[in-house]
Amino acid sequence: MRVQDLGLAGCRTALRRGLRIVTGPFNCSLQTDVDEVVAELMRLYGEHELAPDDAMIDFYVQVAA
Repeated sequence: MRVQDLGLAGCRTALRRGLRIVTGPFNCSLQTDVDEVVAELMRLYGEHELAPDDAMIDFYVQVAA
């Protein structure tokens, strides 16, 4: 499943708890509650696969206002 498959509302929900994505050889967790950046993060990472729930996360990124 890819980030774009979540849709905007699903992506917003996932970002609040930590959206886990695969970025090349690394797994990242993106987290934000800033609604203004959700669409942009979807645009940037929409083609990326979601990381499995049990996958080790290499990088944690949080966007805060």
